[in-house]
Amino acid sequence: MIKIDMHVHSDHSFDGVMSVDKILQNARKKGLDGVAIADHDNFGGTLEALGKDTDLIIIPAAEFSTEYGHMLCYFMTDDPADAGLKKENGKYRFAELRQFITEKGGLLFAAHPYRGQDFPGDILRRVDGVEMLNGRNTALHHKANIQARDTIVRRTLPFSAGSDAHTVAELGSCCREFDLPKDATLEEIRAELMKHHGRCFGRYAPLSMQGCSGMVGAAKKRHAKRFIKYLAKFIAGLFLDATKNIRPGSKALAKGICEEINLEG
Repeated sequence: MIKIDMHVHSDHSFDGVMSVDKILQNARKKGLDGVAIADHDNFGGTLEALGKDTDLIIIPAAEFSTEYGHMLCYFMTDDPADAGLKKENGKYRFAELRQFITEKGGLLFAAHPYRGQDFPGDILRRVDGVEMLNGRNTALHHKANIQARDTIVRRTLPFSAGSDAHTVAELGSCCREFDLPKDATLEEIRAELMKHHGRCFGRYAPLSMQGCSGMVGAAKKRHAKRFIKYLAKFIAGLFLDATKNIRPGSKALAKGICEEINLEG
């Protein structure tokens, strides 16, 4: 069995505060066998990690913004911007991104599909899979993970899981487990990911921690409005983190849950 956090951000993301070295140094301590460093709209963290001498499994990844929300791209490092794809209002057109990733042999998974948005059914039919557990779907958004799981079961979709970590403390809070040996190849992991069965583990990351990391990232970029937004999240987290165990449906996710799905046969 190998455990891979399939959604991690480095300081190559606008709001990331972890260096790639910090991620790799701490992944093993968190019990992980691999990571997918999926930075916002770039493969910078992935490319840096692939150039390091590490025994961790590195799944090439990035997280792209589209008009239908964030999309996780796996198993490729070709940047759509280098291929001439243009953003509109800071977002790629989903149709163009989908075609590009298909041409380059990558996989496209909907990231945290019910956190702040609701993916249209026709879009879900055009992705390769869905992120089932996301560590930043806190007690404030605990229903988002439940909705994602229900969608996966209803539509018989492959699924991933990741912490969405921006800080070391969040790293490994959610991961996808694969019934594969420690020396599994990327091809073997990809094939297993696309099957309709498997296990995910997940727990919440504190909302206050998310707010704190967001403030650091906003300060780095000197983005005042974003800093205020994350300050509000930090303050809200001081209350919600202390009371989430009494919020309906959040206690199990706060302590950690295992989801096992078998949609085959």
